[in-house]
This record gives sequence, structure tokens and C-alpha cells, in this order.
Amino acid sequence: MRPDAPHSRSSRLVSIAALWLTFSTYSLLRVPVPGVNEPHYLTKARHFWQPEWCRGDLFLESSNTHFVFYLAVGWLTALFSLEVAAVIGRLLAFLLLAIGWQRLLSRLLPAQAVPLLSAWLFLLLQTLGNLSGEWLVGGVESKTFAYAFAMWSGAAFLAARPTPAAVLLGLAVSFHPVVGCWSALGIAGVYALQFVLRHAANLPRSLPPPQQPPSPVSVQQVLLPPLGFLLAAAPGVVPALGVLLDSNSSAALQANIIQVGSRLNHHLDPLSFSLESYRYFALLIVLWLVLLRASSAADKLRPLTWFTTAALVIALAGLLAAIGPRPIQHLPLLEWRLVALKLYPFRLADLAVPFAASVAAVAYLENWLISGELRRALRLAVHVGVAAALLLALVIPGRDQNPSRLPPESHEDWLAACRWIDDNAPQSALIFSHRVQWAVKWYAQRPEYVNYKDCPQDAAGIIEWYRRRRTIGDWIRGTAADGAISSGELSELYRQTGIQYLIVRRLGPIDARPIYQNPTFRIYRLGDPAEDPPP
Repeated sequence: MRPDAPHSRSSRLVSIAALWLTFSTYSLLRVPVPGVNEPHYLTKARHFWQPEWCRGDLFLESSNTHFVFYLAVGWLTALFSLEVAAVIGRLLAFLLLAIGWQRLLSRLLPAQAVPLLSAWLFLLLQTLGNLSGEWLVGGVESKTFAYAFAMWSGAAFLAARPTPAAVLLGLAVSFHPVVGCWSALGIAGVYALQFVLRHAANLPRSLPPPQQPPSPVSVQQVLLPPLGFLLAAAPGVVPALGVLLDSNSSAALQANIIQVGSRLNHHLDPLSFSLESYRYFALLIVLWLVLLRASSAADKLRPLTWFTTAALVIALAGLLAAIGPRPIQHLPLLEWRLVALKLYPFRLADLAVPFAASVAAVAYLENWLISGELRRALRLAVHVGVAAALLLALVIPGRDQNPSRLPPESHEDWLAACRWIDDNAPQSALIFSHRVQWAVKWYAQRPEYVNYKDCPQDAAGIIEWYRRRRTIGDWIRGTAADGAISSGELSELYRQTGIQYLIVRRLGPIDARPIYQNPTFRIYRLGDPAEDPPP
């Protein structure tokens, strides 16, 4: 097939299958189940379908901001174990991502190898680093579906199919309102830049009359795209807006300070990002621009270039919103700045830049190969080299390879402690794990008093989450006066919190006998065991 030949149906299917296999292989080989966010998403999805499961958990009973994800994927958790549901969810998400990726790139660059080669390079760039912690291929969560639909929507826009494009973009918003809305704004930025550039050009003052009158625009052509977008986006937007609007101004401000200034500052506050992250991101931008300038396909990539530029403008606006004194409460115009920062203004650029750089790299290589005298030999060498990038992405050390961040021996002890609770504690038992809180509900199958990772999204839930963490902290500091924790102090913790099972690693010494112990973890029973129903 010639590089500029249109794709046949069979070649598209082969490309989609290769992309799906690439994303799935990378995910399953590099990211163990559960991945870093899968306990957060899939336990919430299971409780959405089975409200009796872990009833009484603060996070699970908070607002459902990712309602469409829970509705679309949560049924898997009702039919299968959480581990199996995670694997199936990943395969489904990466199938949609493969479709969106292939359709978008086939519209930008017709060469058949471009989608797969760009995916291999992108996975390497994703593995090497990021600015604000954003990634695309890993575990299953709502943003993977949202980005897949956004790519598919971009392909439909490029194909001049506004109604399907609007519906697909609405689905992106439904699955993840933040990702979807930023993607919609990025696509709108493409058209805004196109409009500005057209009018800034030195056009002749008088244009020749058209050869034939333009065809009239029907009412359906005007109304169907926005209507389709609104209908597709509504299932996700309505719950999200309910969370944003269902709080008074003082509670919202307090919750936003907690979110932006503390809990999610590694994603939301650019003054908390590491210097290494800035260096890597700046290097990616330079690499993208150099490759784009060197490639003869820059005109074909113009829509992607404008989209990436729009994403960078959004990120710059986020940076400007964050600049100021710290702690974050001292920022002028605090309320407005916090609202801007809590919407993750850096996440779109965090993916658009490596995506654009990987596509520009493949475009440059493809054009170079076409003009080379040893085209076949060079093409094979380049393809092998890019495949090596994928293999490198699989083995580069990273936190995603060990979400619990525990050494192997301690990890096995952690699983054993959680499974002991699953086998012996009553279904309604409220538990708390000190320090190590990795996937507690996933393995122990019991409600938690509070978990650092599982922070609610609504203002009331965030404030309560913060209060509970402060209660635990105050109790621990109060017990430190004599260097030991007495049985009376354990009873006081139970009185304040209702925690019935306490998992500890190094806390103590505790003047009580653990009901379970292994080389790393101990479990203590608080309250009166006679009150417990059978497990």
C-alpha cells in the first residue's frame, strides 16, 4: 500500500487490533491488578450496584461524581471479582482507545503504520515522566474512556461529521466531566485559532464570485450537533454540577483549600510540581516543536498542533492562577483561583504534548524513509527501533509497577492481614489501617473509617474526610506523651470514631494483645467483641 493510500476496512481492523493488543499488553505486564486508582474507582462502582457492600464507608456513600462510569462498568463488579472486573474493564477501555486513536491518526496522516508506531513512542514518553501526574494507559478508570471518545470525536470533526463528533464529545464529558470539558475546549480552540489565522492572513480585498451559490444550511444541521452533545453529556454533567452547587460558599471554600492545597496539590498546584517534572515537560515541548518543524507533514498535523497549543494555553492559565504566596490560603482572589485550579488545568497538556510529539516523530521518520534510497532496509530498522521503545517502556522502573509501595515480603503480609479481616470480621465492622492504606476495601471487604486515597468529591464529604483524619492524628499525638498506647486509649479511640478493627505496622507499643499478627502487621479489636454479629 502506498503511504498516502486510503485505509481499507481490513487494514483499519488490523490497526485497531494491534493498538488494542499494544495498550492491553503494556497495561497488564507493567501495571499489576489493582492499579493505583482501581481500588478507588471499582470499589465505588461495586457499592453503586450493591449498596449493602461495605455499607457505612465514608467514601463509598459520598456523591457519585463519575456516575456514568459506575453505571457502565460497575455491573462487572456485581458479576465477577474485583480483579476480574478490573481486567475486563481495562480490555474494554483500551478497545475504545484503540478505535479513537486509529480513527484520529488515520485522518491526520494516512500512512498505515503511523497509529501503531506513535502508540509505541507515546507509551515510552508516558513512562518516562509527566508534569502533573497524568497518564493514559494503566488501570481502568473513567478518564481512559473519556480520552478515547474525545479522540474519536476529533476524527469525526476532521471528517466533517459534526453531529457524530458532538455526540462522541458529549460521551467523553459524560464519562469524565473534567477531561471531556477540557477536550471540548481544546477542540473549540482549534476552530478559534483557525478563524483567527484566516482573518489575520493578507487576503485580497475583493474575491471572485463563487461559481455556484452555496447550498442552504438546514435547521437540522444547525441544531443536531449541540443537541446531540447536550444529550450525550447530560448523564455525567448533571451529577457533577449537583456536587459543585450543593454546598454553601464557606463550605465550598474550605473544601477547595483542602483539595488544592493539600490532598491533590501534586495534581492541581503547579508550585508543588517537582523541578524534574518541569524539565521533562519543557524537553517534550522542544522535541515536539523541532520534530514538527523538521517534518514535511506539518500542514497535515495542523489541527493537532492547534489542539496542543490550546492545551498549553489552558495550562498556562492554570499556572498564572497558582502564582502567589504560600500557604495557598494567602492567595489574592482565593475563591476564584481555587475553582480554576481544582478543575485540573494541566491534565490535557500533560497528554497532548507527548501525543503530539510521538505523532510528529513518526511523521518525520515516515517521510525520511520514503525519500531514502534503501527504503525497505531503513523502514525495517526504524520499526524495530520504535518497537524497542515499547519494550523499554515495559521495563523502566516506576511507581505504577508497585502501587502499594511495599516490599514483596511486607506486601504478602499486608494481603494476609486484610484477608484475615475478610474471613473473621463482621460484614458491618468499621476498620482503620494506620499508615498503610493500600486497597483496604478491595482486600478486606469492609467499610473504612477514613482512607487518605479515598477522598470524597463533594464539599461536605471532603470536610468530613479531613475531620476524621484530624481526629486520628490528634489521638495519635495524645498517646505519644508517655510513649505507649494503653487499652484505655484504644477504648477512647473507639468512643470517638466507632473503629472496631485497627491495623497497625509500627504504631505503638500498644498495651493490648493483638487478635491477629504476622511479621509486619498487627490487628487490634476495639470495643466489645460480644456486640459483634457473626462474620
